[in-house]
Amino acid sequence: MKYPIDKELKSLSIYSGSVVGWMYPMINIGYRLRKCRSDKCISVRKVATPGYYGKKINTLIIEPKECGKDLPCIMFFHGGGFLMSASDAHYKLAKRYCKEINCKVIMPDYRLLPKYRYPLP
Repeated sequence: MKYPIDKELKSLSIYSGSVVGWMYPMINIGYRLRKCRSDKCISVRKVATPGYYGKKINTLIIEPKECGKDLPCIMFFHGGGFLMSASDAHYKLAKRYCKEINCKVIMPDYRLLPKYRYPLP
């Protein structure tokens, strides 16, 4: 169902619809080139966790090196509105939490729109 668009906002409508179909996937290709990697202080590993309808979701576990077994944990859901992949800024923030708070950070790389519509991401 379509809704009428106010004439003052009509020019913004060119940025929705079919543009989303090709623009965001292209941006996400660039974001995926930048991976979250281990460094001298932080260990990063990727695991597959169960998701909706039994589909696997890639998940990063970021933890301080040489840490004890029992650490506090943060679930970090990066921004992006289910349209954008995690960016380098998201990885830096997750690693900063890990290092400065001395905790594990669990960061799911959820499935994205427009391929996966609600509630699949």
